[in-house]
Amino acid sequence: MSGAPHNQSTPSGVTRILAIDTLKMLVRYKAWANGLTFECVMDLPDGEALLHRPTRFGNMVHTLNHVYVVDDIFKHHLQGKKHTYTSRNTDHTPAVFDLWKAVQEMDRWYIDLVDTWSDEDLTKAVHFELLVEEKAS
Repeated sequence: MSGAPHNQSTPSGVTRILAIDTLKMLVRYKAWANGLTFECVMDLPDGEALLHRPTRFGNMVHTLNHVYVVDDIFKHHLQGKKHTYTSRNTDHTPAVFDLWKAVQEMDRWYIDLVDTWSDEDLTKAVHFELLVEEKAS
């Protein structure tokens, strides 16, 4: 059956799920969790999600944008391409509905990619450079 976990029996007869099946489950779980998160944020009273808060990214939407940016950076690494980010977030907070659309597209990209992988693909190294941000003094 397509989409069902590929199980293997160990010598003791115990069935284990392959790593690729776990990864497939996790990218789908992330998409599901993103849906719940964005639904809650978009259901908040007007202005609440953009209300300044004493957090690293200042408001809920900009924090969600950070997650999107990191996903996009890693997407570029997986493709062997350079990204244009100089920070782990953008300077401006996007509209929540625009961000939600972009997140859904990103989730679909990861699901589609992982669905083409095998356990052997998980052994391949991903080469990348860390994003170094200057700290304010």
